[in-house]
Parts: sequence; structure tokens; C-alpha cells
Amino acid sequence: MGKLLNITAKILNCIPEFLAKWFCTFCGYLLYGFLIPRRYIVLNNLHTVFPNKSQKWCRKLARINCSRWAETVWLFLTGSVWDKAKIRQHFSVSPALRKWIASFERTKKSAVVLVPHLNLMETMTWIPAFFEHFPDTGVVYRPFRSKWFENWIRATRERFGLQLISRKRGVMPLEKVLKNNGIVGILFDQSAGEPGCLTTFFNRLASCTDLPGRLVEKYGSEVVAIYLKRTGFLRGELCMEEIPCQKETLSVTLEANRWLETHLQNDSVFYENWLWLHRRWKIQHWPTRRFNIAQKRNLLSETCAYFNWSQLPRKTEVWVRMPDRLSDIIAVLPLLKLLRKARPDFYLHLLCHKAFAPWLQRHASVDVIHTLPCRSGWGYFKHFFAIRKSFPEVWINFADSFKSDMEAYLSGTKQRFGMRKHRWRFLLNHVFKISTNPQESLTASGYKFLQAFGLKELLEPPKISRKRAKEVKAFGCIIKALPHKMNSLTNAFWKQLIASILEKFPEAHCVLWEEQKEELIDVQIRLDLPRDRVSILKEPTLLQAEAALDTLNFVITDDKDAMCLSNYLGITTFFIGDTHLCETTLQELVNAHAITLTTQNVESANSVFERIVGVV
Repeated sequence: MGKLLNITAKILNCIPEFLAKWFCTFCGYLLYGFLIPRRYIVLNNLHTVFPNKSQKWCRKLARINCSRWAETVWLFLTGSVWDKAKIRQHFSVSPALRKWIASFERTKKSAVVLVPHLNLMETMTWIPAFFEHFPDTGVVYRPFRSKWFENWIRATRERFGLQLISRKRGVMPLEKVLKNNGIVGILFDQSAGEPGCLTTFFNRLASCTDLPGRLVEKYGSEVVAIYLKRTGFLRGELCMEEIPCQKETLSVTLEANRWLETHLQNDSVFYENWLWLHRRWKIQHWPTRRFNIAQKRNLLSETCAYFNWSQLPRKTEVWVRMPDRLSDIIAVLPLLKLLRKARPDFYLHLLCHKAFAPWLQRHASVDVIHTLPCRSGWGYFKHFFAIRKSFPEVWINFADSFKSDMEAYLSGTKQRFGMRKHRWRFLLNHVFKISTNPQESLTASGYKFLQAFGLKELLEPPKISRKRAKEVKAFGCIIKALPHKMNSLTNAFWKQLIASILEKFPEAHCVLWEEQKEELIDVQIRLDLPRDRVSILKEPTLLQAEAALDTLNFVITDDKDAMCLSNYLGITTFFIGDTHLCETTLQELVNAHAITLTTQNVESANSVFERIVGVV
């Protein structure tokens, strides 16, 4: 097979250069157009590094980069049979690199060379072809499984004097080269996987190798970067730059990344030729560990201290779809705090109904809040299709509906998490089945769901200060004013209960919360009550309702959402309903303040009044 590759390389060398250039450009455009997963990776990487660039600019750069990758493959094949004369005809060495190599003859020193992952990297093994005398040099490489291909690679890359050192052999061969005042070349990548050190690259979590830093710290070697400055098709200049850093592991690792970041953002030689086709930030992305930062070699605290960061930059785009009911939203709030604590690198987008947005802006631990569109039909779902442009990484769906699953799917998010009880949620690709026990709260179910995908933080009951007062000055009766539920019996119950409280506490004032436009409360309940001691809130916003609730000593309600809101604010709450409803509702309280009252008839209004008085 090696001979077949050599024959193929000789045949390709006979093709005119302009045809080879056209062929590489054509293959690059095919790669961009038809390999959709790779195109997504390229555009996602470009969006991370160039967030302010237009999509048109990123797509153009992506096509150029794919063509450069095809050019790299062409050079990999044809360059295997090039001699020194042809190599020197197509490529040159910068004066800085010549001067640096010449200094090895005068001084006894060693060096660690960092090689960025650019296209046309094959030229790094040809550097000795430009010099009569070259220091002892070893280059770390990843061995191949195929034996014949491994032998062919070694034969073509070692023909000018370089020594290929398999990374499976460990650091002993590298240390031997440095002891002999030689050069060690290492491809410093930002996707080293589990063996690497967890740090940041472009302010996002990345696994980087610290091998260059450990070698520099042990042997006091110089640290330089050598790269190819492309000047045309199959042409370029080999350049060298020193990496300004201290000779210790952390400094070498972080400063090398910062050096590469600066060049990628500002130098077209780098951003047009870097291998954007690779997933550079594929760390901490496993679904079962998504909501926890776990790495054996974690340098995040050292990284923050090195750059004087108070916290990790929030660069991982995460969208959280909130439930449709206020009581469920309140149950989810503690889970958002746990997410913020477990993954400080998450940039949390909150998606909710418009009515809840101002209140969540005050209480939710998130970065930005988006409201669901008011349009219907395709206009509604088109809104989520546009989210693809921001390349979201994680979508957490706390709403239990097919419509919310469709929102997640259309957003183009690769990891979509959710919970299910009965209905199969096929539009989400990571689903946790929760208990069907109706008494299990949404907070408890959501916590188990997050734990199944890696959350390690402990869920603690929120510390809510309970509002108590010696003198009852105000209380609230929150009633769902629905015509089909309101009747004379219920109205009579409320009138008798309110009248008893106002009589018992002469200084008390009653605030009624009316949710609907019908004036049933005003006509049927407020009738025969002292108007100067009763006020009504008609369809208040959540912020207005919260402001009113903050003035109350206790709340009496038959509405689950109102009960959860007052409980969240730390107000003593009396929830009136049948036994089953009370038991299941009270289970959903994170820190229960409500007292169950199981009867709603005229005869028992006095007993309800006695229980309330006994508490307040």
C-alpha cells in the first residue's frame, strides 16, 4: 500500500498547478456544501471566536478554510515525493527562524517548539531540509492503527532528519532530546480530552495539554512557536516567534493559548488557515455529566487567579424553557440557582411567557430573559428557527408540552433535555423519566432530572423569613373570579369569613385580588362589607401583586398560583380546598407555610375563622 501511495503522489505531481488549485477549491466547496455536520462545526467555531462578525463573513471564511484543508490533503500526498530542491522552490525560512537555528551551534540550550494546528502542517517536518546542520529534534505525533500507513508516515516525515516520537512512549524520549540540548516539537491543541488540563480558550472551557509547560519547567528550555505563513497555493514562509511567558507549567500553557488567541483574531494568516473543522471545545459536553464540571486535572481556579477574574466567563449558551404556570415557575427557581452554582460558565437564556418576564427579571438567577412570541402558526415557530444563528449548546425544557418540544427542536440545539411522566418526548434527545406520584413536587422531580445529567450540588430549602406581626393590620383574600366556579354558597362563605376577621381585628384591612374582568367580587362579596376596610386589585401584574402581598400579614386563597407566590415571599398562607387538592398542592411548596383547610361551606366558615385566628 505504501508503494501505491507513492505512485499516486507521483501521478498527482504531474498535474499542472492551476488545475490542482482549482480541484482543491472545488473539493473545499463540496465539503462545505454537503458535509452538514462539519459545516455546523466550522460555523460554530467561527461564531465563538468572531461573535461580532456577520454570517456572510463567517460563511465566506468557512468556504476558504475548507479549500485550504483540501490543499493540505493534496500537499500531504504529493509532498511525500518532493526533494529538497522542490521544497525550497515552494517554501522558504524567515530570517528570525534562521538566526534562531544558527544560535544552537554557539550556545548549549534546549527548546520546546509549539506548533499551532494550521493547514499545510506537513511543512513542519521539512525544516531540516533548509539547513546543513540541524539540532537533534523530536516531534510528538499520534500513531496510526494501520501498520503499513504508520511505516509510510514515518518514512516520509523522517527523511530529512526529524525523529517522530509516539505519544504512547511517554515523556522519556522527549527528556532525552532536551538533555542533549535538542528541540522538542509539540502540537499544542485545545482538545486534549480527559488527559488534558481543564482551562479556558477564548474564555470557554477547553482541555489543553500541559506537556510543553512541564518540560520547560523541568529543563528551563526556551519556548517558541513555529508556523507556516501561507503566501500562495502550496507556498509559504516558515516563521518563528517567542512566547512571552515564565518558565513554569501554568504560565506556558495559558500564555501559549493567549498568543494563539491574539493571532487568530487579528491575523488572516491564522484565521484563514487554522483547522476550524475540528471541535475545539469538546470538553464537559457528555450528557450524563453536562450539569457538573468534572475533570481530573482542573486548572480553572488557577486560571481565574492568573488573569484576575472574579468568576469564569459565561460563554456556554444554555436556554431554559420555563413552565406555563406561575406555581411551576416558582418550583423551578431553586433549580436555576443550582445550575448557576454548578456551571458558572453557563450563559443562561430564560424563555417564558410575557406576563412572567418582569417578575422573573427580579427573582431568577439568569443572564437574559426572552419572551415567547405572541404570533401563532408558522410565525410563532419561525421565531425559534432564528435562534439557530446563535448556536445554542444546551436546551433545558421544564414545560411539558409538544409545543415546547418543537421550540427546542427548531432552535437547532444539539443537546435538548427534558422530563417525562407518560408522554414520549421524541423531539428531545436526552429525557429523564420522573415518578408518576402526584405528591412529588416539581422541584423534587426537577432535581432528580438534573442529577441524572450530572448535577452534584445539594438542594437546600430556601431560607425564607416568615412574616409575622403582633397586630394584624392587613390580610389578603385571593379568589379566582371565574363565573362557572363562583356561586352563592361560595360567595356567602367568603363574606362571612371576611366579616368575622374584620370584626375580630378592628385595625385590619382586607385586600381582594380579582383575576378576571367580571366584577363578581365587587358585587357579591364586597356587598355589605365596610368599603373603607376592603380594597380590590383588578388583574394586577405579578410585580403589582408582589408589592401588594408584601404589605400583608397573611393570605387566604383557593388559588394554587397565588398560594405559591405568597409562600415564596414568606407570607403565612391559608390554602382552602378539598383534601386531595390540598395534599398535592402543599407537596409542591419548597418551604411550606400554608395551612390546609378542607371545607368550603357556610356552616364551617366559623371553624375556618377559628383556625386562622389560632395561627395569626
